[in-house]
Amino acid sequence: RFPQFRTSIILLGNMAFLNPTGDALKIAELLFPDQFEEKSTVNDKAIESTLRLTAEQAKSYAGHYWTDEVNHYKRVVVKNASLFLDNGNPNNGQQLVPIAPNQFAIKNTSILLNFTTDHQQVTIDYGMSKTIYKKYDPTPPRQLTEVEQYSGEYFSDELNTTYRIYLKNSNLFLKINSNDEQQIFPVPSQSRVIWNSKSMFWIGFAEIKFDVDEEGGVQGFKIGDGRVSGIWFEKQ
Repeated sequence: RFPQFRTSIILLGNMAFLNPTGDALKIAELLFPDQFEEKSTVNDKAIESTLRLTAEQAKSYAGHYWTDEVNHYKRVVVKNASLFLDNGNPNNGQQLVPIAPNQFAIKNTSILLNFTTDHQQVTIDYGMSKTIYKKYDPTPPRQLTEVEQYSGEYFSDELNTTYRIYLKNSNLFLKINSNDEQQIFPVPSQSRVIWNSKSMFWIGFAEIKFDVDEEGGVQGFKIGDGRVSGIWFEKQ
């Protein structure tokens, strides 16, 4: 949205590697050229390369990467000696093509991934927009004692919505406003809940990431789905 110009740009697509935000910014650059100082650094043509990685080199890039910008994570995984980028679903991964040291392109696109030399951070360059992801430990909780601290009531002023997390019969439950409760730990079979680390989990439509201070106190959480920026819920 560009409210200062009374303009909204809407793009529809059904391919995992598309970047509607970046493409919308490219359109906005054409509509309002005087408002954009930074031009796209990525050529619109698909990038090809003959570079190859050793198995050990490929393994060093693999891992889970998180961004607070859109409250979402991406995985880099090794399959058949090649690297793939996905959102947690291996069936929707895109192959990464090495084009320079610590730099890759998503195959058949102009989207670039630039890793730091220690491979602890990656910047995904869509052209007019860039998102920084940092590597994190995806180990999920194994015991109730690791998640019971999240019990409490959380409220969002922006959504005027309350999320309540509570213990019942040695299980952890989530209840949104007056909707039905759902068990979030241990995760029942057939549930859409997925713990992606000890401090964040997917609830079927969005990712919740708790904000825990240095003393272990839970301040609240952010929720988002990769398209919606993290919305803050404060612990009451």
